[in-house]
Parts: sequence; structure tokens; C-alpha cells
Amino acid sequence: MHDIFQKFYRRLAHVGVFRAAVLGLALSLVAVGVAALIAFIARASVPVIIGVTIGVGVGVFAAALPLLYFWRFRPTEAEVARRLDELGLAERAVTMYQFREDGSRMARFQREDAQLRISSVPPKRLKFSVTLPVLLLLVFGALFAAGTTTASVLAADSSPAEPIAPPVIQTYTVTYRVREEGTGSIQGEAVQQVEKGGFTTPVTAVPASGYRFVGWADQNNIPLANQNNPRSEVNVRNDLTIFACFEQSAPPATGDESGNGSEQGDSGPSKEGDDADQQSPDDPGAGGEESKGGEGNSDSGFEANVNNNVIDGTKDYKDSFDREQLENELADRDIPDDLKDILGDYYDTLKP
Repeated sequence: MHDIFQKFYRRLAHVGVFRAAVLGLALSLVAVGVAALIAFIARASVPVIIGVTIGVGVGVFAAALPLLYFWRFRPTEAEVARRLDELGLAERAVTMYQFREDGSRMARFQREDAQLRISSVPPKRLKFSVTLPVLLLLVFGALFAAGTTTASVLAADSSPAEPIAPPVIQTYTVTYRVREEGTGSIQGEAVQQVEKGGFTTPVTAVPASGYRFVGWADQNNIPLANQNNPRSEVNVRNDLTIFACFEQSAPPATGDESGNGSEQGDSGPSKEGDDADQQSPDDPGAGGEESKGGEGNSDSGFEANVNNNVIDGTKDYKDSFDREQLENELADRDIPDDLKDILGDYYDTLKP
């Protein structure tokens, strides 16, 4: 009987492998769909989705094929007999298998008859086929895997990209201030934010009443090279604080008038004082003027000076001032040119 069933056994073994492969493929597709669904929920990237789905599908199929064959679709002699009877042998193959150990005459006749009928059946009549539930599972698995994988890939492509951080732009603060409060003001934007290498908008130093602008200086009160007013910083590379410097302006030139008055007052007694007694007491006008002149002269104590050049009340320094000499002295000192100009202008105010 073993020899009779051998060719049909090989055929059924091939059919069993086919059925195990179909069912394993259906299970692997379902697993791929589940993996793609998880990737969709996790918002994984496209390479991750493809790698995970392929790995899961191949792994499940490779594990399911041998397990299903040896557990479910590996043929036996009883299975071969049953399948042969399905081809129209009217249970001859099953009966021969059941009474294979029976040595009775009736059993031998039955086996001879079954053998004769089986020899006329070609093995190709055993078809490769799958059951309907397995076919439905395969279709469902294919649709499920395709749908979830497509959705995951599309979701990954349409997901917003990571925002690109804008480049960091270095900025610096330029501050314009007045060195001494109340001496002047800054006209324009006093505090400016400037990008690295940029420039500021112009500002103007405006002196207060009774003061004049003398220049720009840094935090250490060192005059700057650029003394323009208005001024603007260019190619800014660090934070800056720039001070506008002011000083009191010269008083109005009213000394000439007072000096002339004093001289007139002084000339009164010098010319007419000697003759005051000779004048008539009935001439109050002349006496009044002389009296006023005398009072003015005695109250001042010294001759009025145009630019207040008298320091100790006796010596007038205006005649001893020599600008050229002072400039030569300044040239021998380590003083910035801008400060020399400021000092020179100041000495000029001392001259009549």
C-alpha cells in the first residue's frame, strides 16, 4: 500500500506547501497592515515605514510557512486515501487503508480491487486549491496592508517639516548721552539697536541756553576722532556709549559800555573836580554828575575790564596772553588734536 500511495503522497505534499504558503501570506499581510497602522499613529518617516512593513511581512511569512505545513498541511496516508476516494473510488482507498493489516481472503480481494482502480487515477487530478476562508483572509490582508501603508506614507510626506531656525543676527546698542545734565540735549534717537557692521541714524547735540557744544567723547572722557555735529556711527562692531560735551559760553560783551562809563566817571573829577568849589552852588546838575562819577569810581575799586581778565583786582592778563606761545607749549605735550583746538578756542575767549 505504501508503494501505491507514494506518487499521490508527493503530489499532496506539494499541495500542502502551496496551502501553507497562501495562508502564511495572508497572515503576513495582516501583520503588515497592523505595523503600518502603528507607524501611521506614531507619525513615522517614510524610510521607517517601508523598513518596518517589509521586515514584519517577511518575518511573519518565513515563520508561518514551515509551522503551517508541519502542523496543518503535511499529508498522511489516511489523508491520501481520503483524497483518492474524493476522485470517485467509492471509499476503496479508505477501506484498503483501514484493513491494511487484515490477512483475510476478503481483505485481500478488496485491496486487489482498490489497487486496480487506483492505478488508473493520475496524480494530477489532485488539484492545488485553497478553502474559501483562507481566500477571504488573503484578500482582506492585501487590502488592509495596502490601505494602511499608503495612508502612513502619505501622512509622513504631508507632515510639516521641522521649522528652520532663523539665523542669529548680532546686534549692538549705541547710546548717545549728555556728559552733564542741564548743559544740553540730544536731538534724534538717543538709543539705537544696530546690526553688526551697520550704521546709526544721525543725532545732533543741542546746547542749552548759556552753553555751547565743544565735542564728543567716550566713557573715559577722551575726545573722539569724529567731531561732526550731527554725527552717525558706521561699521558698528560693539556696544557704544557716546557723550556730548558742553561748556558755558562767554558772557555778553557788555564790559565796553561799563568801562566807558567808568572812564567818563573818572574823567569827571579829573577835569572838573578841581573847579568844583568854584562852581555855583546853585548848579546842582554839574555837582550831581560829578558826585555820581565819583561814587562810581570809588565803588568799583579798579578799572572795569571787558572780558573779566582781571583776576586779583590789580593785574590785567589780557596783554600777557600769547596764543602762538601757548600753542607751541601744547604741541610739546601728548594731547589729542581735538582737545588742543578746544583749549585754543577757550584761550581766545580771554582776549579782548
